[in-house]
Amino acid sequence: MAEKEVIKEINGTRKTFTVPAAVSGKIQFIKENEIFRELSFQEAYVVFYGERMSSIGPKSMSTFLVISPMKMEVNKRVMMVKRQDTGINLGWVQKVEEKPKPTPVTPYTPPILLVRTVNGETEALPNEIIEYKVTSYNLPNVSNSDRKRVKWDIEIDGKRETLNVKGETINLTIKEEWVNKEITVMPYLKTPDENVSVKTKINERLLLMFNGSLLIFRVVEKNQILRFSYKAVSGRPLEDGSFEYSKQRQKMEKIGPIPEGEYYINPQEIQYADDRTMIDKVAGLVGVVVNRGGTMPGGKFAWGIGRVWIHPQSVIIDGVLRTNFSIHGGTDAGSAGCIDLTSNDKPFFDTLEKYKGDCTKIKLIVDYSNK
Repeated sequence: MAEKEVIKEINGTRKTFTVPAAVSGKIQFIKENEIFRELSFQEAYVVFYGERMSSIGPKSMSTFLVISPMKMEVNKRVMMVKRQDTGINLGWVQKVEEKPKPTPVTPYTPPILLVRTVNGETEALPNEIIEYKVTSYNLPNVSNSDRKRVKWDIEIDGKRETLNVKGETINLTIKEEWVNKEITVMPYLKTPDENVSVKTKINERLLLMFNGSLLIFRVVEKNQILRFSYKAVSGRPLEDGSFEYSKQRQKMEKIGPIPEGEYYINPQEIQYADDRTMIDKVAGLVGVVVNRGGTMPGGKFAWGIGRVWIHPQSVIIDGVLRTNFSIHGGTDAGSAGCIDLTSNDKPFFDTLEKYKGDCTKIKLIVDYSNK
């Protein structure tokens, strides 16, 4: 019986033990000097060994072996293995060599280039030119051709449109109709993504406010807010020379003040008294006496150096139609519903000319709540 020695340490003492050892070999069956069957075995253990002696017959000595192999080959052609790795052997089965499984090959898909971040202003003013620039991509080493094909979408009031410019940097002119709105600017190479965008709030650059005592002109610059105030009144004065701005007074046609609400002026529509023709000026002077004549009846006495119309030109308040509002000056305080600057007209129009630029719409808020 094949054996081998192993050394184990027990309680600090090293001891040598003899244990069975696996063997390999083969058994040949011979008949008439020819091998008609051969069994080769591997990883086998001799589980029984015995000898028999006999004085009778030609076979005086017999040797018995019981071998338990894990693998067995028959006639060098068929490999047999045990049905199970451990426990009592329930038989043999032919070993079938597994065919190597093909390694799955995942086709190479090149990564898709995407825009990752963008930079731009979070606040802007009408007619201002704002630069928006792509600052990073999801891949390094972006080619110039890829940079040039960046597209841009802009979203306003839930409506999205694609701009007709491309490239990783654009200059966007802020439109006046975007005032008090937020625009979302999105650069992209595949599809626009709001997570890669700049949200820009469009502020009002120019604003007029009238409270019954002052006409306030607010100008928002890049780093400052300017406020210009001018004394002004609206409507006809009372007998004591004061002015009333009640709701009831606002309903009085050609007497009451301009009704409360939101209006606008177009500063490109300023009309100056000195720009009239000579005939128009003469007609205006006649209007001082008869209260009519020319484009400015009463001339500078009634209108001052100029005027600018207030839109809308007509409003209805509780069924009463009020019309023809403007901002102007004049000699005496009071009007049929216009905002009357009297002698403050020149400084107002000078300031308006200074800041109007190409603006065609300046909001006018009329609010008498503090009166």
